[in-house]
Amino acid sequence: MSNSLAAGIDIVEIERMKRAIDTWHDSFLNRVFTFSELEICGGNPARLAGRFAAKEAVLKALNPDVITCNWRDIEILASASGRPLLKLHGKAVYEYNRKNIMNLDVSISHCHQYAVAIAVAQ
Repeated sequence: MSNSLAAGIDIVEIERMKRAIDTWHDSFLNRVFTFSELEICGGNPARLAGRFAAKEAVLKALNPDVITCNWRDIEILASASGRPLLKLHGKAVYEYNRKNIMNLDVSISHCHQYAVAIAVAQ
């Protein structure tokens, strides 16, 4: 993948995230998010929706036709300033290395109804 870019983008309805949490509670949250992600988001559906969108965007940038991984293999943490920090585990690391990716960055934003994220791999 040298000298090329790959991008992924995703949008999530915040109300849909609220319904998933209300329906499946911890079984949903613990299947999709790491302990650190849950701690960072503090149960806020908008922040959780943003992280879910970021995971989808990263998966798309890594190539969803090839990789299938556990949602927790893609972890979206935060810097001291709140900027998203990406941490990969398991099959996501394997695909990152297999493609010789030098950099993978993610950005998240949300409004009242939607959370959106983009991931760019170089």
